[in-house]
Amino acid sequence: MTIRKPTAYRPTGLVFKKSEHKIMMERFLKYADAQGLELLHDDKDWLTIKVKAQPIAIAREFLCNYIDTWKKSMRDEIIIHRKQNAGRYAANTQLREST
Repeated sequence: MTIRKPTAYRPTGLVFKKSEHKIMMERFLKYADAQGLELLHDDKDWLTIKVKAQPIAIAREFLCNYIDTWKKSMRDEIIIHRKQNAGRYAANTQLREST
């Protein structure tokens, strides 16, 4: 009698796709980095939670507004070492109040 080793069941043609929200967040994070936004780990986690709770169209709008608010607040801040924090504070406040 031959004993067969168990094999993992993997149906052919089964592909697991990333959710639209996850793909959108990955693209957002790359774009934010390219725009000079220094997102903290906590910022990324919080944004992910907020975005997943919204329909995809509204989530896109939130993320666009988030970057715009951050960049505007950075431009308005005169002191260089305070620019990122001013942008972060304004963007997070705006997102918190809109959801």
